[in-house]
Amino acid sequence: MESLSETPPAIPEDSEVNSKSVLNIKWNRLSNDPVSCPYCKNIGENKLHITVLTTTKLRTDDYEKLLDLGWIKDCARHLFKPDTINSCCPFYTTRLDSLEFKISKQQKKHMKRFNQYLNGERELELKTEVVVPKPEQEELANKKGQDTQTTDQQAQDIPQKDEKPQPNEFGEIGYIETGEEQKIAIEAGNSRPYTDFFDEFVPNTTKESERAHKYTVSLHRCICYQEVLDLYQKFQYARFDEVKTKTDFMEQRTNSCLFDPKDPAFRSTKTVKDETRRDEGRVFKDEGIYPEYYGTYYMHHRIDGKLVACSILDITEHNICSELTFYDPAYSGLCLGHVTAVREMEYMRKIRKEFNNNCRYYYMSEYLYNSPRSQYKICMHPIKLLCPFTYTYVPLTASLISQIKAREPQLNPDSPPKPLVPETDSPQETSGESEPDQDSARPVGESKLSKWTKSLKIMSSKDTMLPLKSYGPARRLHLRRVLESYYENMGDTLLNDFVCEYL
Repeated sequence: MESLSETPPAIPEDSEVNSKSVLNIKWNRLSNDPVSCPYCKNIGENKLHITVLTTTKLRTDDYEKLLDLGWIKDCARHLFKPDTINSCCPFYTTRLDSLEFKISKQQKKHMKRFNQYLNGERELELKTEVVVPKPEQEELANKKGQDTQTTDQQAQDIPQKDEKPQPNEFGEIGYIETGEEQKIAIEAGNSRPYTDFFDEFVPNTTKESERAHKYTVSLHRCICYQEVLDLYQKFQYARFDEVKTKTDFMEQRTNSCLFDPKDPAFRSTKTVKDETRRDEGRVFKDEGIYPEYYGTYYMHHRIDGKLVACSILDITEHNICSELTFYDPAYSGLCLGHVTAVREMEYMRKIRKEFNNNCRYYYMSEYLYNSPRSQYKICMHPIKLLCPFTYTYVPLTASLISQIKAREPQLNPDSPPKPLVPETDSPQETSGESEPDQDSARPVGESKLSKWTKSLKIMSSKDTMLPLKSYGPARRLHLRRVLESYYENMGDTLLNDFVCEYL
């Protein structure tokens, strides 16, 4: 092993490394390490086989490539790729061409009812407000706080009741967390008219001034603030009986890894150390109809100033990915899940006409034939599923659903499989290192991978780049197997566009 008596220099701020996507090869899960299935919740041999990719930084153009390779963004910093052969519940990437979208009769009915409610022509019986129990962590913290007496200095720091929060730069008052908490009440009503955002399929012919309810929309960076957190907690508790903490929300829904290399706020963000303060690079403001930089955004839907629904959208040059929509359970009678899905298609039509003609494809996360949460996607016609063997999109039809139920994972059997790792002339080539015998089985295309690993340098916790051979034999063997698994599932995207880190 090469001696490292001299510490490698730290990565300069303006290094090209800082503008690349980052793959964390320490925190990983490979498909041969199954997990319990969150869909069917079966035990025993019914397991979900997935490869998990953890990233602290992911360029939006690299994200587009991964989507078409079958990777699905599950939460803020994790993507996964399912093994449709061995998993108990096979699921697939979904995509819709916005140029081909045709609104269904059911969707038209939902949109008409929504317009009737706005016009005062239909009554809505609001359900009882959902009361979310406090998470155990908060209860313990509150109990501990009650046992501690407040000092005179602490008492001076508590704001008086008559002190009013100051509005931000565009007139809205919000609860924002950028570094330290700023506890501010929400003042709604400053959002834009929804007609600014959408090219409607079912226009509301009643004049806005004559409507009974005011419906507005706004677009914001995904930052943790109280109004959205409260809505998310209500939704999760009412629908899944889950009590989500603020930490859960930040880790899963706000701390997004996506970044636009043109955005100056992210150019110097290098490692996971900076990731804990990523929100400080984001400014809570009205992003207008179409943001200046690509990334992850919240689309707020308000009725009479109240936030009733929020969509998490990954906006890239060619795609809009609807990661999740959560809404107020009290307004479930408006079918807001269907309404916001149609609104997002209307948003894409608006974007193509006025801002970005390249924005074409709409992604809706995964499709699972036996999940009620996936059934609304069938209405998004003509939705297509990605075949994990040929990497082509196949229209979702009744016969295709039957094929999936019959556990035939290759969706277009007439086409030959397209491996991501090309065959090479010398698959027997080794990495040039002497390793245990159990490492003799090498994947197809190993020659190209081994050439890459010889020159590979891995980002360390000290912002330095270390060669793979600087690690001990056991860890080096493990890391190479991890890299092989990612290479088989990512192809040349991994070799050319990603920086690997081991923190």
